[in-house]
Amino acid sequence: TITFDEFTPHLTQSQSHSSALEALFKGIMIGHFASFEHYSQMPYDTFLDHKYQYFDQGIAQPRFVYTHTGPGHSQNSGRCRNNEAELFEERLKIANQEMKDDIAHIEAVDPGAIIIINGDHGPYLTKNCTTLDEKYQGQDVNRLDLQDRYGAFLAIRLPQNDPIPPSNIETLADVFPEIFNYLSQTTAFNVFKPSTRTLKNVSAGVYIEDGIIHGGINDSEPLFIGQKK
Repeated sequence: TITFDEFTPHLTQSQSHSSALEALFKGIMIGHFASFEHYSQMPYDTFLDHKYQYFDQGIAQPRFVYTHTGPGHSQNSGRCRNNEAELFEERLKIANQEMKDDIAHIEAVDPGAIIIINGDHGPYLTKNCTTLDEKYQGQDVNRLDLQDRYGAFLAIRLPQNDPIPPSNIETLADVFPEIFNYLSQTTAFNVFKPSTRTLKNVSAGVYIEDGIIHGGINDSEPLFIGQKK
């Protein structure tokens, strides 16, 4: 259930179900399934126009605006295309420009806005370009495979360029507790921070906890070389 005051695109449940069937049929016709087909019902330029209309409405009262965009990930078929990395690079260039344009729009309308830009997953470009449970064992999984699936971009822009210590954020789920701590000038929201252990079903049983790899080729090593605990 969508609970935002306004949202785009305006799809009813039946329309959403219909678009899923259309994506399935399209995959059959072109010979492969792409997970992003279901989410591509609105032309990109139209999506941008709607987004900037929201951004440019002014700040008569505080607003929370959420937008979800590229570069996405591989097509999750379980088999990498020959040019999978190049296709991701093309999408990444578009997403980077969109990010810069988003920031410019927001800062022009509300210089005091809090801007959070984060990825929700990695690109999935190594091995089979999807989760690793079906074809791989834990001993096949290395640091790059984990970074490729769990590593995600994060940037936070606060008023007056106030900093949040990087050590305060171990997972993306820590972002909002830290923002609420900042707004309230307390640490009261730390209790809402979840466990730092990742799921095991994404990477053949290998998982990350407190930044340390458990299992696989790089067992007991940090996820990112040079990271400080």
